[in-house]
Amino acid sequence: MNQDIQFIQTKINLPQLRANHLKRPRLLEKLNNVYDYRLVTVTAPAGFGKTTFLTAWVNAAGLNRKTAFSWLSLDEYDNEPEFFWTYFLMSFHKTVEPICQILKNVSLFQNQNSIYKAGISFLINEISNMNSEFVAVLDDFHVISDASILEGMKFLIRNMPPNMHVVISGRSMPELGTARLRAADSLMEFKKEDLSFTSEESNEFISDVMGLSFDKGKTALLNQETEGWAAGLQMAALSIKNSKAEDINGILNSSKRFAFDYIAEEVFCGLEENIKKFLMYTSILDEFSAKICDYILETSGSSRFINQIESQNLFVSALDNEKNWFCYHNLFRNFLRTRLECENMCITKKLYIRASEWYENQNLMNKAINFSIKGCNYDNAVRLIEKISPDILCRGEAKLLHKWNGSLPNEVVLNNPRLLINSAWGVYSDGKTGEIETYTEAARKLLSGCTDEKSMEQMKAEITALSVNFSKDVKYQDSIVDDCRYALKHLDENEFLTQLIIFNMANAYLLKGNLPEAIKLFEKCLDSSIRVGNYYIAIISNKALSTSRKWYGQYNEAEENCLMLINALKQYHVEVFSTSGILYAELADLYYQRNNLD
Repeated sequence: MNQDIQFIQTKINLPQLRANHLKRPRLLEKLNNVYDYRLVTVTAPAGFGKTTFLTAWVNAAGLNRKTAFSWLSLDEYDNEPEFFWTYFLMSFHKTVEPICQILKNVSLFQNQNSIYKAGISFLINEISNMNSEFVAVLDDFHVISDASILEGMKFLIRNMPPNMHVVISGRSMPELGTARLRAADSLMEFKKEDLSFTSEESNEFISDVMGLSFDKGKTALLNQETEGWAAGLQMAALSIKNSKAEDINGILNSSKRFAFDYIAEEVFCGLEENIKKFLMYTSILDEFSAKICDYILETSGSSRFINQIESQNLFVSALDNEKNWFCYHNLFRNFLRTRLECENMCITKKLYIRASEWYENQNLMNKAINFSIKGCNYDNAVRLIEKISPDILCRGEAKLLHKWNGSLPNEVVLNNPRLLINSAWGVYSDGKTGEIETYTEAARKLLSGCTDEKSMEQMKAEITALSVNFSKDVKYQDSIVDDCRYALKHLDENEFLTQLIIFNMANAYLLKGNLPEAIKLFEKCLDSSIRVGNYYIAIISNKALSTSRKWYGQYNEAEENCLMLINALKQYHVEVFSTSGILYAELADLYYQRNNLD
């Protein structure tokens, strides 16, 4: 062995396990099948418990006298062929005793080819003569990038005897001929998804390992927030211990500081500056692809960066099989966003605005609006909200419009009749009818100065629709019908409001006791709503029509209407609609009334 190498014994010793470590049978049982594979890879970001998992398995499997083990813990200094192969071969010295004779030859390491021929070949031959299985474990292999070392490992894996198996763990995995091994079913893989704690494991970790008595529901929330990240859960547990906190948000906020320190020290600080910048700038996106990254960064090299961060397993997950879309781990994304906001708020706003433009170009208006609001580009957000409000209302999602208003500055909402009417719809959908008039009256005042006559009349029609929707007093129903007829004069027959106002007229006749006229209008509303694709109004019209028919005992006709509408939704591929459950509930009631309980 080269005398300049100061040998560190602990690198080839099996790490010590904590006495109360979390036992994970589902992983250990899977790894017990190692003897059916040449290579096992364990790949996950920092803090996912790779070393603990493998140490626990070796400790358990070591009780089997028919299996011999070697262990090597790697670090950045081992990315030199001489260091690597010295430690690698020395890790076998307890089980392959003649290996020490090879290492005594100082000249062995002066030529890499002699390593392959003498060191690895000798090792392969010695292990092939053993009567036991042999498992070599290399931990933290992501620090190895030297081409000659990787070639040597490929040579070993390709030529090792059937009784030898290699287990490699790391944050990322270099190319070791895995494609061929996978095709030959000689590769077993553990990834982040496998190592992530399940809800049950998180609960066991919090209670048994950390010794805390904590509500299972809150533990499940912690597991969801940390995405099963072992290090994140441990920091949350330490936060609980130190603060005695019970509030889940307080625990998460307290533990974030520890998690951020861990990520900064273990992951972020060692990255190249251009990778750091890419990570921070793209952290504004809940999910990202090369195309959107290129757009917001005004570049064309995002694909290369994404490939690089994925190969380094930097808390990133692919969202599709084609690996076009990705997302960051929750805590990692929060860490990156915090770093970005501390660095430059102007850049952050610009990135949000660019993201909004990209999503608008893709006609993904909800996301475009959200990013405009985050980027404080309120004029653009209002423009987009005004544009898609009818479609949102048509889908019966008025609460979303009200939620956007809550994210905008109050003065922006109070000076825009469209936004005020949206809030009126929002509180109406929440059943807070007492608040509707506050918004509609404020909108009426603003409309008096509106120069766009068509828009003004349409919004007045909406106010009419809102006003009559919560008026159940019979004495007002004649004026409601008159208001509805007036509003219809200013609306196109294909508009959302047209069907809604016809629906309101039908309701007014229903309250007046004119059931034939009510049914006639409900049928008209149902037919026209299906024709123009206004499925929300179609569903609530069908519900009202079905109720009216049941009063006449027309159960067959009511059933036919429900089935017809369900088929229409399927035909237009919108059967999974937010309010389509109303149809099935109505069908169930019809069958119940006819004693068709099955």
